[in-house]
Amino acid sequence: MAVAILPGDAPWWVYILAFGIFLTSKLLASYALGKMWPAIGAQRSPVVTLAKPKIEWGTVDHVYLNINHFVGFWAYSWALYWCWGTFPCSLSQVTFVNTFVAGCCILFGNDFMYFHFHRILHHPVLFRHIHLHHHLQRAPFRGVIDGENVHPLEEVGGLGLSLIAMFLTHCMMETHALAVLGFLVCLTVGAMTNHLPFDARIPLLAGYTAADHHMHHVRCNCNYGNLTMLWDSMFGTYYPLPAASSEKKDQKQ
Repeated sequence: MAVAILPGDAPWWVYILAFGIFLTSKLLASYALGKMWPAIGAQRSPVVTLAKPKIEWGTVDHVYLNINHFVGFWAYSWALYWCWGTFPCSLSQVTFVNTFVAGCCILFGNDFMYFHFHRILHHPVLFRHIHLHHHLQRAPFRGVIDGENVHPLEEVGGLGLSLIAMFLTHCMMETHALAVLGFLVCLTVGAMTNHLPFDARIPLLAGYTAADHHMHHVRCNCNYGNLTMLWDSMFGTYYPLPAASSEKKDQKQ
């Protein structure tokens, strides 16, 4: 029995068109965020001045990025296909619990798993062979381009955790499709914003600030969370920004 690589049974050109829309939308959204954050008052992150950005790209960068674009398209396609065929989708079925609460469970559950996954990637062996590639960019500024320039195994692991978070939340409570869609939007926007050079802040998202992730690129052994520093605060790996700005010399490795 053949196993479908992509969901559904649409003609091949539909998948190519969908991939083009998916990729173009991410690039345009990343560009728009790069213009939006400073327009609404976000200051340039003080952390990105502590390291020199990597400007030039090599063959490995391009290969990894193109592989990861397809991996992301594959994961998002299956996630949306699965939830639209399994979860409530009608607006009349939206409730506070199955949309907002379920969405928060997916988001914070995913970030809990990603926090530990990210810390494991900093084990010397895994860091040298997998995660180091992403940290070659010590001052990210290209948005989605720098965010997805990771080893493909890291991309597969991170997106796999997202699918697991959706599945576990679905097992625990009724989950509306909008909760999944909202989570995917937050995940994508967060990955873009984390790799733009602005200190974007979203107080409602557990005090989210992009500069926390910038600090991780400079210091490496702190701030492992993706969309929140909640788990770093709980496990003692959070490194606050005020200390970062006063210890510029100590951050160089």
